[in-house]
Amino acid sequence: MVNLTLINLYKTQQKPHIMKKLNDEESWKMFLNKAGKEKEADQIVTTLKRKILTICNGSPQNIVLMAGLLSNNEITRWSSVIDDGRCPNDVLRICYNNLTIPKDDNSKLCLLYMALFPKDYDIPVRRLLRLWLTEGFVRREHKDQFPEDLAQRCFEKLVGRNIIQITKLRSDKSPRRCRLVSVFHGFLLPKAQDIGLFYIQRDSENFEHAAGPFGVERLVQHISTPDAFAHQQAQVEVDPPLLWSYLSFNFQAKDISEKQAGMVLSRIITSDFALLRVLDLEGVYKTSLPDKLGHLRLLRYLGLRWTFLENLPKSVGDLSYLETLDVKHTCVDSLADSIWKLKRLRHLNLNNVRLSMPPKSSSSLVTLWGLVLDEKISVTQGLGKLLEARGVEVVGAEESGRVGCGGRSNGEA
Repeated sequence: MVNLTLINLYKTQQKPHIMKKLNDEESWKMFLNKAGKEKEADQIVTTLKRKILTICNGSPQNIVLMAGLLSNNEITRWSSVIDDGRCPNDVLRICYNNLTIPKDDNSKLCLLYMALFPKDYDIPVRRLLRLWLTEGFVRREHKDQFPEDLAQRCFEKLVGRNIIQITKLRSDKSPRRCRLVSVFHGFLLPKAQDIGLFYIQRDSENFEHAAGPFGVERLVQHISTPDAFAHQQAQVEVDPPLLWSYLSFNFQAKDISEKQAGMVLSRIITSDFALLRVLDLEGVYKTSLPDKLGHLRLLRYLGLRWTFLENLPKSVGDLSYLETLDVKHTCVDSLADSIWKLKRLRHLNLNNVRLSMPPKSSSSLVTLWGLVLDEKISVTQGLGKLLEARGVEVVGAEESGRVGCGGRSNGEA
C-alpha cells in the first residue's frame, strides 16, 4: 500500500520556499501548516508559541524542522521537547537529540550514516535501506519481524521529521530517491567522524594520517579528478586490515579506463580484508572485479549498479554470507550456477540475465529483478519457492533482447 503521508510530504517539500526571514505572523502560520496543527492552535499557550518563534527566528528551514519534530509529539509534551532550546542554532541539536526516544530506536545511527554520502546527493532509497540493514543498524527484536519493514519504518520516521527529503517518486508513488537536508549534513558529519563511524578520503588526502589508534572500519572515497584517482591508488596499500565497509563515489567524467579502476579495486580485494562486509561501487564507471572476489568470505553487500561491469567472477558463489547482489545496469549477461547456493541472499538485482537453472535453494530472496526465464524452465520450477519475495520481475526469453548492456528495463528496483 502506498504511504499517503510520504506522498504529501513529498509534495510540500517540492514547493520552493522564499528563504528570506519571515516575521512572527508569517512564521507562525507556516509552522502550524507544516505541523498540521491549524485546528489546534488555540491549545498552544502564548509562552510556548513565543519560545518556538524565538528558536526558529524566522528561518523557513528552522520552521520546517521544528514542525517535523513537534508534529510527532503531543502538544502537552512540546515544552519538555524544546526545553533546552535558546537560539536558532539549537534547532538541529534538539531534532537530533530527540531521535534517541525511544531508547531502542536506532534512527540516530542511521541518520549519522547518511553523512557519508556527498552533500546534496540524491540517494536511491533502495540503496540506503539495504545498507542500513547490512551494517546492522536496523535489527529485529522478534523473529516474526521483517527486517526490510523495520528499515522502512526508520526511513519514514526521518522523512516525517523533515530531516530527509524525498526528491523523486516511482511510478507507484513510493519514494525512489531522497537526500539529507543540507544543514543537517554539516551538523552530522563531524559527529559521525568523531565517533569513528566512517572516514571520508577526499581526492589527495593521505589515508595514513586519518586511521587513528583504532583504525578505520568504514572507508568512503570521494574522487573528483584523474590526478586524485591516481594518487589514491598508492594510498589503498595502507588500508587497515579491520575494514568492514568500502564505498566509492567517483565524480569524474565517464572516460576513466576500466584498467585504472580495476587496479585500485584489485588492491583492495587481494589484500587481507577478511572482515569486509560492504563493497559498494555503484556508479563507478567501468570497474572490474578480480577473480579472487570469493576471498571476501564475510561480504554481505556487493553493489555494482551503473558500473557497466562486463563480467562477474564465478567465485561470487563462494560468498556464503552475501545478502545483496546488485548488477543492474551492467554488461553482466550470465550468472554462475553457484549463485543459487547462497542461502542468505535476499536482494538480487540483475540486468536481464538468463536463468540456466532454477533457484532451488534461494527461498530467502525478497527481491529478484531482471531475470530472463528460459523457455525450458517453468515459473513453478524454483521461482514458486520464493516464499518471502516481494519484488519480482521476470522477463521472457523472447523479450530479453530488448535491453542492451547497461540499459533500462521496464521497472526500476
